[in-house]
Amino acid sequence: MANGTVFYAVSITMEVQLDAVQVRPLTVADIDAAHALEVECFPPDEAASKEDMTARLTEAGDLFLGGFLDNKLVAFINGTRTDSKTLTEESMHCHVPTGETLCIHSVSVHTPCRRKGLASHMLQKYIGHVRENIAGVSSLQLIAHDELVPLYTKAGFEHVGLSPVVYGSRPWQDCILRL
Repeated sequence: MANGTVFYAVSITMEVQLDAVQVRPLTVADIDAAHALEVECFPPDEAASKEDMTARLTEAGDLFLGGFLDNKLVAFINGTRTDSKTLTEESMHCHVPTGETLCIHSVSVHTPCRRKGLASHMLQKYIGHVRENIAGVSSLQLIAHDELVPLYTKAGFEHVGLSPVVYGSRPWQDCILRL
């Protein structure tokens, strides 16, 4: 249990699990579960605060998608837009509704659901959502630790190199998907 939210282990096969995942936009009613998942997935020096997540959801709700199994949040992706062509610390901290660059802040998957294709599935759903529903976005960009770069390149992102962004104690890699 994290922050009063109970997560349940999922013990179904990958094919059934991915078919069973209901993907939908998150709402303010989902913020406690989303923040609990954020805290589960990121170390304290990298996890977004509940206040920051609430502000992002309020400002850019169309850029928050959750994956649900049995009505329980097991994965989510969130982002904001910027008018910067590259990710910077500043561009990741403010939402510019008309920005052409979409900054992905979190790709979070509940621990028992990892390594079953759920992150890749959510990324494909998110990319499709942006292409079909979010006008004016020319690229999706994110920062990732070295061990996660293959996940993003498999999803179509290009590994750009070491990021200048400093957030937490570990270095980050820049990744971009041009639309």
